[in-house]
Amino acid sequence: MARKAQPAGGYATGKDVAQRAGVSTITVSRVFNPAWEGKIRPETVERVRQVAQELNYRPNGVARSLVNRRTNIIAVVIGQSAGFFYSEILTDLVRRIQKSGRQALVFSLDLYDNVARILEQVAQHRVDAVVVTSSALRTDVMRPLEDMGMPVILFKRSAEQTNISGIWCDERQGALLAADCLLRTGCRQIGIVAHPHGGTGRAQAFAEELARQNITPVQTVWGDYSYESGQQAARKLLTDHQLDAIFCEEDTMAMACLDVARQEFGLRVPDDLAIIGFDNNTAAALPAYNITTVAHPIVDMLDALMEAIEQVTCDPHTPVRRQFEMSLLERSTTK
Repeated sequence: MARKAQPAGGYATGKDVAQRAGVSTITVSRVFNPAWEGKIRPETVERVRQVAQELNYRPNGVARSLVNRRTNIIAVVIGQSAGFFYSEILTDLVRRIQKSGRQALVFSLDLYDNVARILEQVAQHRVDAVVVTSSALRTDVMRPLEDMGMPVILFKRSAEQTNISGIWCDERQGALLAADCLLRTGCRQIGIVAHPHGGTGRAQAFAEELARQNITPVQTVWGDYSYESGQQAARKLLTDHQLDAIFCEEDTMAMACLDVARQEFGLRVPDDLAIIGFDNNTAAALPAYNITTVAHPIVDMLDALMEAIEQVTCDPHTPVRRQFEMSLLERSTTK
C-alpha cells in the first residue's frame, strides 16, 4: 500500500495525526507516552499508530520538554570500578527509566576524575534528577552533590547526614551478619579485603563485631573491587598469615580470593579457609564459585528508587529517604 503524502512543511505534527485519526491532540500525546500504556482503548491506540506510521510522525520530545519545563532525562553517575553488581543494576535501572517514559544519561566517574568537572557536565544537560551510585562516591563528592541545584538521589549509600534523597541498605547490619556467620562456625584467624575509599563502613563494622568477641582481624588489605586487586590481596594475606577465613567487602574480590586459595595455595574451601563476600552479584552465585555473601533486596530498592524519581521531579525540595535490611546467603564457601 502506498504511503500517504506528508502534510506540507515536511514533518507531520501531533495535530496532523489527530485530525486524520479523528481524535484529540491530547490523545495522540498519550498514545506515545509510556505512562499511559494500557489506559487507552486498544482500537484507538491502533488507529493513532497506523496514521502516525502513514505520516511518518515522531513525537517531538524537545517541544514536550519546553511545555513541561522538564527534559525527561535522568542522569546516572556510576564509578568505573563498579564490577558485576553495578553492571546488573545499571541495565535494570536504565530499562525501568525508559519504561517510565524518560531517558537515562550515564556518566562514568573514575577514582581520579575531577569531580567538579563531571558534575558540571551533568548540570549542563538540565536533567530532571541525578542518581548517584555508591561506587561513584568519595568523601569530596558529597558537598558538590548537595550544591547542584537539582534533585539528587543516592543509591546504595546512606543519605542520613545530607539534605538530599537516598535509597540504601543498612550495610553495617549486613557486615554484622557476615561476622556472625564466620564466628559461629569457629573462625578466629580472619583477614579482610576492603576498599580504601569505599565509604560504606562494611569493613569497620565487621572489625568492630570481631572486637566485641575479643578477636582482632589479622590484617586488612586494600582492593578496588576488581578481580585483579582481589588476587593480589589474597596472595598477600595467605603468604603472610595462617588464616581460617577471609571477609571481602565485595563479591568480585571474594571470587578472586577463592581462585587464589584453591589454585595457588592448594587450600580446601571451606574446610581450610572460609570466604565470604558482599553484594550477591550473579557471577558469585555460579556453581564454580557459589560464594556465601550478604545480599541487598535489589528489586525492592529499585522499586523505591523509581518512586523516589517520581517524587523528587514533582517536589524537588522534599528529600525521599528509604533504608532496607540486608540478608545472609549461606553457600559453599562457609561451613
